Amino acid sequence: MAEGRELAVKRGAGDAPDVQSVLDQKVLETPRTLEACKRLGLMIEDLSIRSYDSFYIPGDLKQKQQLRFEHFEKKRRERH
Repeated sequence: MAEGRELAVKRGAGDAPDVQSVLDQKVLETPRTLEACKRLGLMIEDLSIRSYDSFYIPGDLKQKQQLRFEHFEKKRRERH
């Protein structure tokens, strides 16, 4: 994967990454996909799946973290 990119999975502490999610992320990084996104005016970051843990804010409620994750996923899927 490209340096600095997040692993594209929702997982809890200690869980192994989902193989399909990893493969999906690799597809997003192919030259053909990058060129298609460029032509369509899409940003590859908008198509990438963020991990559940990336929505963690210290001191915040788990429910808020879950809401942020679900909102992001809903919007991300609508852009596909």
